[in-house]
Amino acid sequence: MKPFWLLKIFAFFSFVLYQDLFCKLTFLSKDSALSIKKGSQLFLNQPISDVGVLKLEDSVESSIFPASSDCTLSFSQEGSLVSGGHQFSMQGKIDPGLGVLVLDGNKKLFFQASSVISQPLLIKGSSNYLRGSCLFDKPISLFDSSSELFLGLNTKLTQDLSLNGGSLHLLSDLYLKDDVLIHGPGIIS
Repeated sequence: MKPFWLLKIFAFFSFVLYQDLFCKLTFLSKDSALSIKKGSQLFLNQPISDVGVLKLEDSVESSIFPASSDCTLSFSQEGSLVSGGHQFSMQGKIDPGLGVLVLDGNKKLFFQASSVISQPLLIKGSSNYLRGSCLFDKPISLFDSSSELFLGLNTKLTQDLSLNGGSLHLLSDLYLKDDVLIHGPGIIS
């Protein structure tokens, strides 16, 4: 009879420990923050949604490791990303598996002062907005012909932009840094 109780206790604690290791992280406020210090790593076993503020002292590629391709971090309506000492407002998500920022339909990315974005930017779906003063270290790509970006930069575009059949709508004059190209096919209006 004793071994049976020991087996029940072992099974119970095994279940509890397993559940605690794979728990869901929930943000209850847009002011809630997830901060990843330099040299620290976050391993994702499932997507995290409604991130209020994400603070990265290192790059996405060296800080966040997904277990699968659907393990992303999605920002709340008024989310913020702090990376490389720059803060910007973001709706959309980070796909750490690809190491990209994603605006996936009706999403916005706004920059205050001159920000530097060190991740590639991928645009999917329609009605995505990119505004403000920003320098890009990596290219911007529209995913396909259904992708749409409304662009209003106060600075020169510092990296190539690939349309891939999608639509680029200019909200202001667009200036390109020397040697920067917009690759087609696609629509610019």
